[in-house]
Amino acid sequence: MKIIIPVLTLCFIAGIYTFYYLKSHIGTSKTRLIYLIAASGVIIYSAFSIWKEDIDWFSIFKTIAIVVIFYSSVTLPITVFAFIEDLYRGVKRFVIGRCTPPRNRYVFICGTLFSITGISILLYSSLYTKTHWKVHNVEIHSSRLPASMDSMRVVQISDLHIGSFDIKTNDSIRLTRAMDIINSLHPDIIVFTGDIVNGNSSEMEPWVGVLSQTNATYGKYAVMGNHDYATYEDDFTDEEKENSISTIKEYYHRAGYQMLDNIHHPIVIGTDTIYIAGVENWGRGPFPALGDIDAALDGIPDDGFTILLSHDPSHYEDIVSTYPQMVDLTLSGHTHAMQCGIEINENLRWSPVKYVYKYWAGLYEENGRKLYVNRGLGYHFFPARVGIRPEITLFTLHREK
Repeated sequence: MKIIIPVLTLCFIAGIYTFYYLKSHIGTSKTRLIYLIAASGVIIYSAFSIWKEDIDWFSIFKTIAIVVIFYSSVTLPITVFAFIEDLYRGVKRFVIGRCTPPRNRYVFICGTLFSITGISILLYSSLYTKTHWKVHNVEIHSSRLPASMDSMRVVQISDLHIGSFDIKTNDSIRLTRAMDIINSLHPDIIVFTGDIVNGNSSEMEPWVGVLSQTNATYGKYAVMGNHDYATYEDDFTDEEKENSISTIKEYYHRAGYQMLDNIHHPIVIGTDTIYIAGVENWGRGPFPALGDIDAALDGIPDDGFTILLSHDPSHYEDIVSTYPQMVDLTLSGHTHAMQCGIEINENLRWSPVKYVYKYWAGLYEENGRKLYVNRGLGYHFFPARVGIRPEITLFTLHREK
């Protein structure tokens, strides 16, 4: 909350600065018309958003935040260009001692183009990119993998946040297409690494049929994420939270998933076995730390190739990477890659979330143990994905000689 007032103050100042800058170039009447149209759009969007959701402090804060993001994408580029130009004009006047030089129209054009680009990217990201699914193909090599499991295909999805979708709209078609893509990969195993909902089980109920459309030869497995415990339903009693948790698990079961709550499941082909283990959410505060890796791995032999499902990559960083028993591959999600960043390839990418999470997207390795952080299939809070597409991950396991 401490950052809200400074951010809103900055945006307010930028808006005033931009108003007077525009007025100096295009005149008062046109500038007022632009601001009137923008204000009308904000009012209509805010009223619709708050009406569509439950009216509470979170929905109001979310609406304000989204408005500020779009507003800033328009005003801040122009403000930056205007401020730099005014600073230059002021210095020039002070040094030369003459009257302030006139504003440069080319600077105004550049600022306007940046502003148009910013709002265009946001609109494109909110209308298209957020459901433009991308398949990431990842090869995993290990000498511990049994020969009969060579070329096994494991599909990971994560962070669907299904409450962000509306089954009465084209979202139903979009998510069905995602399930079709998963099936087209011919997975041997499908895993879901948490955050199926935003708040509670009621969001998942209409989508059970869609989620059940995926098929895997050796089963579908899931674990809980921090959002799946009704943690953010402040008006829920403890009993209501427990009912939501158990209902989510029941819906998973109806969709064909086996829940791995601090347990493991063997995948047996002939005389060979690998293990899919899962823990409940384990995160740093304020996120719940309920995962019990000791229980999840109990009974797995030391030479058993193990895939661990753990929602939060902090678990790998703090515990799994140095755990006495070998965990070959940990699959996580949680970060969403902040739904914002730049990705050219696996080696050339950036997101602000990297300053919060050491492991935030893609494949990592530490102490001979691999971690993969999925970018998420859905979206939460901000209804867009800027430069970070929603992800379906296909792992192909290879026996390394």
